[in-house]
Amino acid sequence: MPTSGLVITLSSDASPASVAVQATHQAPDLTVGDLVGGRFLPATLHADQSATTATIALLEALPEIEQVAITWIGLDDPISSPPTPAATPEPPSHLGEAAVPAPATKGCQP
Repeated sequence: MPTSGLVITLSSDASPASVAVQATHQAPDLTVGDLVGGRFLPATLHADQSATTATIALLEALPEIEQVAITWIGLDDPISSPPTPAATPEPPSHLGEAAVPAPATKGCQP
């Protein structure tokens, strides 16, 4: 599911705590971070495109919010665990040790 990074710009007279509470109640897939610079709330939204569009419109309709900016969109699926390293391939069993040539010693003079 896509993840959108948002910056919510509050109006100068808005209460950041009340906006954060309102926003998360209106949009359960929204996670709001700590206030930055007195007016900016970073947030992430985990939703498909239509739900993201609806959530942004809903947030922008709140009187305490001046603007909602999308700063990035992640389309990758979250990784639940780190990938395991690839194993070193074994030679085919039908070749056995004969597949590895012996080092050449004939004709070498010190």
